[in-house]
Amino acid sequence: HSHDKKQIGRRIILHGHTPLSKKDIKAQLDKSKVKVINLDGGCVYQGMKNGKGYLFALDMDNMQFYSCKKSKHDIVSYKP
Repeated sequence: HSHDKKQIGRRIILHGHTPLSKKDIKAQLDKSKVKVINLDGGCVYQGMKNGKGYLFALDMDNMQFYSCKKSKHDIVSYKP
């Protein structure tokens, strides 16, 4: 991805919508001076796509990365 570094300045862009594996998301965070972070772990694809199926959170104050995977005991409901 190309991003205008002048326009971003000191800000960090955190986005989703493009599922990545946990390994790929952690690799983004390991890069120094990260400006753009995709935090979409494809939680809706658990069991369907290899490496996907996680829900992620990122503490922007200290860049601590958290992840969880849905267990078979979780109740998921969807109401349109």
